[in-house]
Amino acid sequence: MMILLFHPKQHAQRRFLSVKTTTSAYVRSLVQHVLSLALIATVYVFSSLRRLAAIGMFAFDVSSWFLHLLQICMNAPDGSRWKQAKVVSRIYWWLVIQSFVVTRFMIWPAVWYSLEVESKIWLEQLDNMLMPGSALAMRCTMHFWMILLMGSTVVYFRRLLDHPHLRRILRQAEQVKEYE
Repeated sequence: MMILLFHPKQHAQRRFLSVKTTTSAYVRSLVQHVLSLALIATVYVFSSLRRLAAIGMFAFDVSSWFLHLLQICMNAPDGSRWKQAKVVSRIYWWLVIQSFVVTRFMIWPAVWYSLEVESKIWLEQLDNMLMPGSALAMRCTMHFWMILLMGSTVVYFRRLLDHPHLRRILRQAEQVKEYE
């Protein structure tokens, strides 16, 4: 986002863009990252659940790496090998879609379930240490975060499947196959 802040505009005197302009396109992504990091940080604080936090971080990062690779390909200069329809199609179908489905629709819910099952002991300790009802508040907060995170994941997946720029590139890949 810092690069976008200083991205040159058409007019030389307007080199600095407002934070609102540069972040408006990234708000949903930022919210998803903040929710996932808050959930991971909360889980990581409790030593018995560090394994779950590590799995969650790894799963989230793997799908993000491939999403960023796809974004690099789509924004590559015209004529670049990375922007070729065949390369974008392979990255999209074999890396992005596969990793997104596995990590965000299979691993994250498994971590969520495991968190619910394995957290009973430390939630009882939290209830005893702080005050009665704090375990319920923590559990409700974590479930609320996870529901928001999964909801935003569904939205992102739908956007990924219906991305117009990506659809155009994939149509080009299909046309190349027809000519071959």
